[in-house]
Amino acid sequence: MLKKANIETYGKQVKFHGLRKFLYDTLSKKDETIAKVITAKKTSASDVTYKTSLVSECQRIFRECYKDIALNSDVTGKTKREQTEQIEKLQQALSQVESENSAMKTRIDTFNRQLKKN
Repeated sequence: MLKKANIETYGKQVKFHGLRKFLYDTLSKKDETIAKVITAKKTSASDVTYKTSLVSECQRIFRECYKDIALNSDVTGKTKREQTEQIEKLQQALSQVESENSAMKTRIDTFNRQLKKN
């Protein structure tokens, strides 16, 4: 899951329990009952009885907290797009330098041949 989410762990192991605790702590700042429902913690029936629409309420709280939950902090994908553009520019620059290098090598070989003739 971490690889699919492009989350770098820097060599540390991430356990499910730690992710669940992190999610609960973050969501409970908005609504503790909804945090319990989302993280599948034990919730009393009386706590959720008067919630109008439990599913839509869970979705709303999750959406509001998503920026705080996103571990890679790139919610919009803007960083990934910028990196892709930068990589493309660098690849173009590299191919240009390689072609210039090839042209220079051809010139040097030509000059060397002319020097040997003289």
